[in-house]
Amino acid sequence: MSVRGPSSITLLVIHCSASPNGCAHTEVDIDRWHAARGFKRAAVNIGHHAPHLKHIGYHFVIRVSGVVRVGRRLGEVGAHALGHNSCSIGTCLIGTDRFTAAQWQILRSHVESLCRDYPGLKVVGHRDLSPDANGDVARHEWLKTCPGFDVAAWMAGGMAPLSDHLCEVPHPHPTLPRKRGRETRRFPPPSWGTAIATFPPPHRGRARAGAHYDRRLASRHRRLPPGAPHAQRQ
Repeated sequence: MSVRGPSSITLLVIHCSASPNGCAHTEVDIDRWHAARGFKRAAVNIGHHAPHLKHIGYHFVIRVSGVVRVGRRLGEVGAHALGHNSCSIGTCLIGTDRFTAAQWQILRSHVESLCRDYPGLKVVGHRDLSPDANGDVARHEWLKTCPGFDVAAWMAGGMAPLSDHLCEVPHPHPTLPRKRGRETRRFPPPSWGTAIATFPPPHRGRARAGAHYDRRLASRHRRLPPGAPHAQRQ
């Protein structure tokens, strides 16, 4: 069954994307990763929401900037926690075990909002759903470390950012070009050679720059008698 009612939602599962900490991956990247794993949303749900995300298993993705993107709708059964998908919401933090201050702040607001909308909602980390032998999932019972931090301890501490799991500086997306400054676009890099350095500064205009360069090339081949006036050499 691909759809469900609000009364069936009793669990919020927090995940990590298992990508480099601080690297600005997005829900589109996760959709591609889930496609490779064989995940697929029902056609009826794709038609109503996010048609460009045909495979993503999470309901929410929190980017390193703190922006929250919706993957699957809350009324749509997710694909993120085997055996618990029908009753759970899946929220994924971009990163592995260190997250930006913006992510921690938004995660707190996100959890508080969902707990208000779904009274009695239980909040756990993905690893807390590992098979348990004695009523308490211990470290040696984890099938994975996701989301990279202790969700129960985080909530008991008032949902404040965990200093040991804080990523200060977000890195740009690995597949996107870096933004270059105005000077970088207008001046060629030094590795292009010294010949290009003979161009005058860009503010003289493109046509004038070309004429100046042509005159300098021509002067190299012009034979002038010794002691010729300086004006003749220009």
